[in-house]
Amino acid sequence: MSKDLVASVSALPRTRVRRVLQVCPYMHPSAGGPPVVVRRLAENASRFGWDASILTTSLMCPDDGTELYAELSREFDIKVLPIDRPRLLGHASTAAEALNDAVRAADLVHIHTLWHPLNTIARRACQRHNVPYVLSPHGMLDPFAMSIRALKKSVYLRLIECRNLREAELVVFATNEERQLAGRTLGRFLHSEVVLLGADDPADRCSTITDATVRRRFRDGADGRRILFLSRLHPKKNLETLFRSMKLVVERHADAHLFIAGSGARIYEKTLDDMVRELGISSNVTFTGFLRDEEKWAAMSAADIFVLPSLQENFGISIAEALHAGLPVLVGQGVNISEDIAKASAGRVLCDCMSEVELARQIVELFEDRDLRERMGRNATRLATERFNWLESARCHYELYERALALDPCERSPI
Repeated sequence: MSKDLVASVSALPRTRVRRVLQVCPYMHPSAGGPPVVVRRLAENASRFGWDASILTTSLMCPDDGTELYAELSREFDIKVLPIDRPRLLGHASTAAEALNDAVRAADLVHIHTLWHPLNTIARRACQRHNVPYVLSPHGMLDPFAMSIRALKKSVYLRLIECRNLREAELVVFATNEERQLAGRTLGRFLHSEVVLLGADDPADRCSTITDATVRRRFRDGADGRRILFLSRLHPKKNLETLFRSMKLVVERHADAHLFIAGSGARIYEKTLDDMVRELGISSNVTFTGFLRDEEKWAAMSAADIFVLPSLQENFGISIAEALHAGLPVLVGQGVNISEDIAKASAGRVLCDCMSEVELARQIVELFEDRDLRERMGRNATRLATERFNWLESARCHYELYERALALDPCERSPI
């Protein structure tokens, strides 16, 4: 954020605590990055003189959202709308009523993600009550993301989502790369800002990891032979190439072990399991399922290398967490923070994500060069501390909120 913006924000008068409403269609941890962003922004609100509340749905929850509400309501002012379908069919009136009440109590609304009717209901409520809103696409305007269900998204974008974007006070991107890629989809964003996201540091989030926990869950693989993949299981994560590369790695290091931490659609999980068996590497691959809290950090602690050869990542919070944990990372060029990683020598960026030969070669090189791993690990920690810090990210977001409140409507430019 520019010095001029910081100065203008600090000059704004403060007469009372402001309130931001964070709107996100899903808050279940298995949904990936957006729920983490919402939680970290909400928990840091009071540091910057704000109150925060959250409105979400039970999308991706195994129940009607009761369990999610029980967990999050201990920390946040949250409303979970019980939605039994990916869409709000049959529930639009309930959502509109809940959003009306929540928006009326807010000074500003932050809408997260695209492609969900909750966005439009939130935008209408904001306009009804004259409450400004900002919107974070979370990488969903990336041409790669747009290529998945392309026709459906292009129609929805043109008919519905374009207006939600156009009428936001500001569109908030996580990286310059995200803003540039979004511009290819929708044209230049004239009212947008870039605010880097943060990532959790295991030293701050968990102080109870024990050697026994690590040994119990992640004992396979000799010293210097453990690889960790931690992310949502989805075709864009390029797991098929990772498995083929693992077969090549095992031919050279029979004790190498790959831990796949994450969950996805059951049919896709079965496809991955079948592929591992067909490649003959079942004894070298463990599917741990979705990990969080202590078990996630135990996996980081046990690993020697973190690998995410994804074809596209808007930011990659799990990558930034691995950097905080001091792990050298191997990532694809489609990861929007890959340039930061390469410049900091905190890992390697794959030139060809689809090449199992290149990926295997990079893994073996790190296996066989302990000094290189340790040097990259130190660089990783330094990079994460300097660039991917939640407190700094929250500070920039709340300064941006102040700017959005100060904007005169005539200052807004069309996308």
